[in-house]
Amino acid sequence: MKKYLLLTVISLLLIQAKVISQISLINTYDIAVYIADIEDVGYKYYGIDYSTNQVLMYNTDHTLWKTINIATPENSTIDEIAYVSSRLFNSDNNIELLVVFNEYIETSDTSGYFIYTTKIVNENGVTFLDVPGGGYSAVYEIGKDIANLLVYVYDFSVSPFEVSTNIYSIPGLPTSTNEETSGIMLENAFPNPAKSYITIPYKLENKTTNASIVIYNELGSEVYKGTISPNSNNYRLNTSVFSKGVYFYSIIADGYASHSKKMIVQ
Repeated sequence: MKKYLLLTVISLLLIQAKVISQISLINTYDIAVYIADIEDVGYKYYGIDYSTNQVLMYNTDHTLWKTINIATPENSTIDEIAYVSSRLFNSDNNIELLVVFNEYIETSDTSGYFIYTTKIVNENGVTFLDVPGGGYSAVYEIGKDIANLLVYVYDFSVSPFEVSTNIYSIPGLPTSTNEETSGIMLENAFPNPAKSYITIPYKLENKTTNASIVIYNELGSEVYKGTISPNSNNYRLNTSVFSKGVYFYSIIADGYASHSKKMIVQ
């Protein structure tokens, strides 16, 4: 009997060790990378090198595949990259991507605000779309073989801020992305910079059961976490309790994490 129990314990330990050993580090990038499923190409890792204004794309074996130079407007920085594809915005085989830029405008009362610009460019530097004020975009499939691009245009120079929506027809259809798979859509917070409060717009699938807004400081340390609901579409955050500086916010929902976005507390 004791022998049988001993063999059973050993077997369980071996099974547990096998399960634990399934998770292993295979690579580390020195930038934040995401995954795109590109038509006729397959999965690629991609990320932004902010020091050179380049998008770096890697194969699944982590070898460098492409380096795309991003022509950044004067006094602006790259805010985010989205919808990396080859057939979504154009029918050729070049890589296209949607790029959001931001420029910080200082005002006499030190409140300041951001001006956003959204562009769709390809790997050769050709610009297909230029939307001044465009700060958040989403692609929706609205019928059989039909998709629209929605670009939300913000004006933060006035209070209350103004927003409008441009809707564009596009030739392609969206492929599966991290955002679509996770059911998380995270938009730009406003007003940004913020003094007392900031509103973070978001959208979650109705079936979401556990979701949180997480705020990180520049060192990547979590400084705040708040529960959010799929029945709402924005989260109002009291920023007066934060020290002045740059922070990043993200949504974690049912085990998935959204891209991080930047906010400034004055």
